[in-house]
Amino acid sequence: MLVLSRQKDESIMVGDNAYSLSTRLEAWVLVLEIAKVNPILGLGPSNYHWYTPLFPIRGYAVRFNSHNQYVDLIAQTGFLGLACFLWFFGAVGWLGWQLRDRVQGGFAQAYVYGALGGVVGTLASAALGDCGKMSPTFDSNVWLYNGSKCVAGSGSASITTYSLTEVTSTIEREGHFIR
Repeated sequence: MLVLSRQKDESIMVGDNAYSLSTRLEAWVLVLEIAKVNPILGLGPSNYHWYTPLFPIRGYAVRFNSHNQYVDLIAQTGFLGLACFLWFFGAVGWLGWQLRDRVQGGFAQAYVYGALGGVVGTLASAALGDCGKMSPTFDSNVWLYNGSKCVAGSGSASITTYSLTEVTSTIEREGHFIR
């Protein structure tokens, strides 16, 4: 078993993979060190990026990011922000789990399974890099699919579409129009 594990490690850690892994692990340690300034609330959005040159990585005083969304969340929003993030995805995941058998078969059920898989995939990929920087549409798709899953779980049997004229006239008629 140890021989197989060693062979597997040697096949993965070729080229620049070993360097990439070691620098990422070092970046995590340094970013978490920076986050110690305010571990509860964090330093604010992207603020740690400006302090990274004060903590040289591999001897270089450069700006870098952690390449890990969980480490970024701790640095930017603290452990409170990380808890909110995990609570949100836990709630959406739990909703998806409950919806598996409540929706009708076919497309609706496949959609729920796909969105549930999207939650798992999002949480896994967050540990591996900056998802939104790799694909600008990735983040918006995650929110779109999970939002639509929540609509499916709200008990609505059908979704009705309205034209812009119908929506505008309803808003004006009910007095919700802001002037």
